Amino acid sequence: MSLLLTNTLVPQLAGLIEDMILDGTFKVGSKLKESDLEEKFGTSRTPLREALRLLESQGLIETIPRKGSFVKKIDIQEISDISEIRITLETLAVKLAHQRMTPEGLKKLKKELDGMENAWRTQNAKDFMEFHEKYHSTLISLTGNSWLEKELYNLRKIMRWHRFYYQYHAANFEYSLKSHQEQYKLLSDPLSDEEVLCQIDAKTTRRGCELLLEHIKKTEQSLPEKDCSD
Repeated sequence: MSLLLTNTLVPQLAGLIEDMILDGTFKVGSKLKESDLEEKFGTSRTPLREALRLLESQGLIETIPRKGSFVKKIDIQEISDISEIRITLETLAVKLAHQRMTPEGLKKLKKELDGMENAWRTQNAKDFMEFHEKYHSTLISLTGNSWLEKELYNLRKIMRWHRFYYQYHAANFEYSLKSHQEQYKLLSDPLSDEEVLCQIDAKTTRRGCELLLEHIKKTEQSLPEKDCSD
């Protein structure tokens, strides 16, 4: 795999490893062996270690002295704490997006919403989640607040990682679709009651977080142990 030899090398490496964590290539608890990664990405140890430190700061991996770096297993309390912050920030995001909505923004949201509906009709969970994330990324970008966008990206990234790994129950997709359709309808009307809009968003986010916690509780015992070998 060829990487650009510029000052973007570290974030490039971090992004590649992040994608492999999020798509399940690197499982929760698995060791990220530096020699394997160096060979895979054709890079030296220094930028690789910088990339791993970056991912550690973002909460995706953890480094254990004299053992190495591992894909982090996030505990119940940590997910619960993240959920509380997400609910607050996403409520703010939907409020700001409504106040600053444009016809072009609505058009983009509708495209992702239609994708969610088509995926639900064909029972394609992977596509549903991809369109779901695109919908929220678009919505958050419409706030015009780069700091809010950055914070929610990191929080949603961690939840998305677990969402992929544990696979939400299919029954939640119909609920999620309907709540997003209702949200879109309110976003389309400049005179919509923002309190109602925020309540819908908070309820949907809270339900998703609760389902995620249930999945973690049911499956955490089956997670692989860390490979502490060299």
